[in-house]
Amino acid sequence: MSGSHIGHTPVTAATEDTGAAPGMWQLKHVYPKTRASGSIARSWPTTSTTPSTGAVDPLYNLVKLRLALDGNLTDQSNSPVSANDQATNTFPTGKFGQGLSVTNGFIEYSTGAFTQTTGTTSEETHTWSIEFWIKNTVSSYGSTEKKLILLDGANGFYIGGRNGNLRFSGNVIGAFTQNTWHHVLIVANNILDLGGGTVFRSHFAWLDGVSKGNMGNMLNVPDRVRIGEGSAVTQSFLVDDIRVTSKYRVAYAASSGSYSVPTSAMPTS
Repeated sequence: MSGSHIGHTPVTAATEDTGAAPGMWQLKHVYPKTRASGSIARSWPTTSTTPSTGAVDPLYNLVKLRLALDGNLTDQSNSPVSANDQATNTFPTGKFGQGLSVTNGFIEYSTGAFTQTTGTTSEETHTWSIEFWIKNTVSSYGSTEKKLILLDGANGFYIGGRNGNLRFSGNVIGAFTQNTWHHVLIVANNILDLGGGTVFRSHFAWLDGVSKGNMGNMLNVPDRVRIGEGSAVTQSFLVDDIRVTSKYRVAYAASSGSYSVPTSAMPTS
């Protein structure tokens, strides 16, 4: 903690009759608590990171991963997950503040388990959503799929690049403009319960707020966010402001509509 004295400067004396005026101490700042998880510290801010706007995430208690990436790798989610830093990385200018450039290796965060809801196709039987900013620094990834952000250990669920397109598990999200920040949002919904815990999910994507439709009906759910897969890939893009939530960020009924792209950093409270 830190603070300052209000009123006359206090004095130290052997007697009370020194002419010293009374005053009081004012608390100026309380530092937020942090603790380590894996190799990367985790932080739970005591207030919103944007107090001037009062920005608060109403789904903060369901956030599995929240990376501001402003000069550090701290996860600011409300979920105790582990992280593994196996990369050489830098923090150049991001979309908001700083972003992350992985120049070799990878950084991996566990997102923990997601609820596997069965028996209904209701909108409320949500699975998950992921959103982030990405800037591709190459004009094309060539004809071979490059996995930029891996989402599961089976290595088949990912955000990728091929030619001049961003892709989700092999399906085209949309074209990217080199050296331009693009916002990506993907939400998943349970659509078919086959019994025995087997549930297909539809995955809808938005690029820069524009709906790109269903990316495919798959069994997968994320169990991690791994940024970078190797030196040939990791030097080709930057990321910023990543958030994974165990709930929709856009209603299923609005899957063909527009999405309001954030105009400031996402809240961490």
